[in-house]
Amino acid sequence: MKRLIFCLFLILAAATYAQNDTVDVPYWRTMMLDRSVNFYKTWRAYQLYYSNKPKEPKTGWKAFERWADHASRIINPDGSFPPADQVIKEYKKFKSNNIQTRSAAGAWTSLGPFGPPAVTNYFEGGTGRVSAIAFHPSDPNTIFIGAPQGGFWYTTNKGVSWTTTTDNMPTLGVSAIVVIPTTPLTILIGSGDRDAGDAIGLGVYKSIDGGQTFTVSNTGMGSVTVNKMLKNPLNSNTIVAATDGGIYISYNQGATWGLKTSSTLNMKDLLYNPADTTILYSCSGGTFYRSSNGGSSWTSISTGFSATSKNRIALGVTPANPNIVYVLASKNSNSGFEAFYKSSNAGLTFNSQSTSPNVLDWSATGTGGTSGQGWYDLAVGTSNTDSNMVFVGGINVFKTTNGGSTGGWTCSAHWTGNSGTMAYVHADIHVFERNPLNNELYVGSDGGLFSTADNGATWNSLHGNMTIRQLYDLDVSSQSAKKIITGAQDNGTDVYRGTVWTRELGGDGMDCGISQLDSNKMIGSQYNGSFNATSNNGVSWAAIGSSITETGPWVTPFALHPRVAENMIVLCQNAWRSTNCFSTGTFSKISTGSGIGTSDDGTAVAYSNISDHICFIANANKSTGVASFRKSGNILSASPTWTTITPSTSINTGTIRSITSSYRDSNLIFIAQGNKVLKSPNGGINWVDISSNLPNIKMFAIAIDKYSDDRLYVGTQAGVYMKDNGANNWVLFNSGMPASSEIRKLVIWYDTL
Repeated sequence: MKRLIFCLFLILAAATYAQNDTVDVPYWRTMMLDRSVNFYKTWRAYQLYYSNKPKEPKTGWKAFERWADHASRIINPDGSFPPADQVIKEYKKFKSNNIQTRSAAGAWTSLGPFGPPAVTNYFEGGTGRVSAIAFHPSDPNTIFIGAPQGGFWYTTNKGVSWTTTTDNMPTLGVSAIVVIPTTPLTILIGSGDRDAGDAIGLGVYKSIDGGQTFTVSNTGMGSVTVNKMLKNPLNSNTIVAATDGGIYISYNQGATWGLKTSSTLNMKDLLYNPADTTILYSCSGGTFYRSSNGGSSWTSISTGFSATSKNRIALGVTPANPNIVYVLASKNSNSGFEAFYKSSNAGLTFNSQSTSPNVLDWSATGTGGTSGQGWYDLAVGTSNTDSNMVFVGGINVFKTTNGGSTGGWTCSAHWTGNSGTMAYVHADIHVFERNPLNNELYVGSDGGLFSTADNGATWNSLHGNMTIRQLYDLDVSSQSAKKIITGAQDNGTDVYRGTVWTRELGGDGMDCGISQLDSNKMIGSQYNGSFNATSNNGVSWAAIGSSITETGPWVTPFALHPRVAENMIVLCQNAWRSTNCFSTGTFSKISTGSGIGTSDDGTAVAYSNISDHICFIANANKSTGVASFRKSGNILSASPTWTTITPSTSINTGTIRSITSSYRDSNLIFIAQGNKVLKSPNGGINWVDISSNLPNIKMFAIAIDKYSDDRLYVGTQAGVYMKDNGANNWVLFNSGMPASSEIRKLVIWYDTL
């Protein structure tokens, strides 16, 4: 019996925060990017901050919720973060301890989307987040980009097509790139996700074959996230790296590194003075730093900056006037525009140029409000020939031709195209780089790579065939392997119908589903449990679930009944059921509390694979991580009842992320919980740990083969594993898959029903 498996991968100090229990200061913005801070402490700081204020649109709270959703999946039971290199160590240990004996070790191929899906509205969709851009020293058509959870990519035809070579890297995050101009086959990349923490940082990796292969080059640096990296313009052996553990310098092209600042500083940006390589500029949080001895020591500069608390700044310099330094600052209070500053004496003193309009705002005029996302998306781009021309990035791209003085800012590119009246560049700007060979300006955003050859009059998208989308979920039609739906971070809900991908819904695409009874019926969702349904294959979509009175978790799980039409369960804090989800879409609450606290969120829901009447739901307390697992044996009744079947903590602790059950025995249940795979042979009364030789990493997804009932597949923090019928141990089922892929969903498609 022929079968295909489809999978989703996410191309995903105490003293410092002693006063984090406050409603006044958003300490969580700094805490979330510090892996030494306990997750539950950061979550509490976030909850307290918003306990007396609304979560305004476009203020960055969504980026935090996205981070919290991912962090909650990878933390230890006590809320601490495991060592950054734990996953790759466990993966390598598994491979060394388990000689692969199964001939078919998985044969995965990418199905896309390759670049942005097709759209029918006035602005195009994006392809995924880009955080780093670099150029070949002599060929303007060769460009390199880094994706914070999609790896290193290069093009030799100016973005028409792209190639990646880092699928086997131990982390898919790339936030910095340096190309050595005298030997362009030498490329250094800085690992990790600078702005959202979606991928771990493991320091610097180096290639000497033009990016075809990379080897670790972090001696003296260790497992840090590299936020920005520069080569000394006069000495190709000297590389400076701004990291979340301070400034490091290598004098031997990355072979060894030395720390030049405190390791507690998260240095976000880094620039050389264009005319003097002894002078460098950097920043941590809202503090500007300057070095006058090539980076060996650093001094904070405050003269000319306002006393307003800043959560992040970004820097710009220009060879048109090497003494100028520009600083874009966002407020600590709401991440909106604090001020644009200018130094005319190489960073010794500064003057405020403007405090309005709000260039970090979502509107085309900067007058949509006072807030922004400056802690998450913040960048400065300059001109090589005009010292007064500056581009800044927040949600949109703004431009000035008078050095940022009041009255000089205009929107150069808008996140939706402003109803077709402006150029489109996808929202959330993370990096500007100008190609010195042709003076073209490039920008990396949450939606990919864009460029302008006329200083912002027109913009081009250069995504090509990049596959760097950060997918939350997928589903496959039981009637056709060529009918697939996916949800992607900041890039909507997409559907594949066998030929092309099309974008169906905007915003953040989350959990999604296709009816097993009618593939024309689909569900798409956005954050916190906002659902849309279509009954006509996407010709039209309608909002459903307005009767749900609870706020769902960031990614709200749901399940469509595989055998009973129109039945759908949504799991917020409680379970909500609809018996008309594709028509009127009304829901009623069918559970009351989980017994684990008032801040519990749904984490997994599944119907039985054999019994129409059985359903399973799992919750976790967001403040403690305590899990709850319940079963209903009468889910179709007017008032279903629930029985707690939570496994004993003596077997495992952790959040239940996936549930499946047997196709032949309604009492046979499997779950992915924490770092374990557990089995119950008697409906949840007793549980057995069947993790066996699996690596000690998080288990995210589980699927069972209905034609070989004991054959299981599990998706983890590092690929897919399979346990065959009757086998005691698991084998790696990951051929063709990036080694560090986080597998959040597994769907088995059968060529016969």
